[in-house]
Amino acid sequence: MNVATIGSGVIVERMIEAMRLDGRYNLYCVYSRTKKRAKEFAEKHGIQKYYTDMEEMLNDENVDIVYVASPNSLHYSQSKMALEHKKHVINEKPFTPTLKECNELFEIAEKKGVYIFEAITNVHLPNYKIIKENLSNCGDIKMVQCNFSQYSSKYQKYKDHVQTNAFDPAFNGGALMDINVYNLHLVSRMRFIILKMLDTTASIQVELLLCSILILSQLVLVLKIVQVLMQYMYKGIKERLLSLVRAVVYVKMFILMCQKKIRLAKRQRTQKKKSVLNNQITCCMSVRTLWISF
Repeated sequence: MNVATIGSGVIVERMIEAMRLDGRYNLYCVYSRTKKRAKEFAEKHGIQKYYTDMEEMLNDENVDIVYVASPNSLHYSQSKMALEHKKHVINEKPFTPTLKECNELFEIAEKKGVYIFEAITNVHLPNYKIIKENLSNCGDIKMVQCNFSQYSSKYQKYKDHVQTNAFDPAFNGGALMDINVYNLHLVSRMRFIILKMLDTTASIQVELLLCSILILSQLVLVLKIVQVLMQYMYKGIKERLLSLVRAVVYVKMFILMCQKKIRLAKRQRTQKKKSVLNNQITCCMSVRTLWISF
């Protein structure tokens, strides 16, 4: 599939490298606002075509996918343009600054019959899979702490009071939009697993209630059996047979309840063992590594 890139920053260069390593994509053209920058970027990466007009690039029938890696504030508008031209879109993080814009992009994509997704990395790494597989073994989770930090290449300019897009609110910049968005993705996806765990905890509580009801029912059955045996002693043959049948039924019910109680107790012991684990997960994220401590 032919890919068009929007932007000329370091992240675009990494995406070009990744696509070439994958081998299934053809870097067809690049877009930049100035001809000089577009031409230099295309030549640097051995790409034949370049554009400085967005509309002209999107009207190119050979373009299948548009990778949007422009300043954050342009993600929504440029992705929308690409979708309206029936192009698949890979939109860099952060996807959009508002939920309304996010929903609109998905609605347009569905209407046009194309795909759009966010180029987020950490939820596709092996570390994420490890957390996902082990989260249910952590017992009652009290806190999730995430830290994704790195020294920004633009930090010196920031200290020198030079405004850059990465730290400019007008361009949807700042730490939250820059790299803390990785933490938001991690926690928001994990919440579905946590909610599932809460459902499991609720079911255990229901089973505890059922177990209590079973114990009371067993006591009632014991009293019933005693009552039937007393009746058996003071009745005729017919009444004795009926009393005996009732006694057998009650005994059978008592045995079934005991078996159910044993199963519930076994499950509770298993849950208790899981709860012994530390109830805090600390996720320390660097650019490539996620350390998990239980």
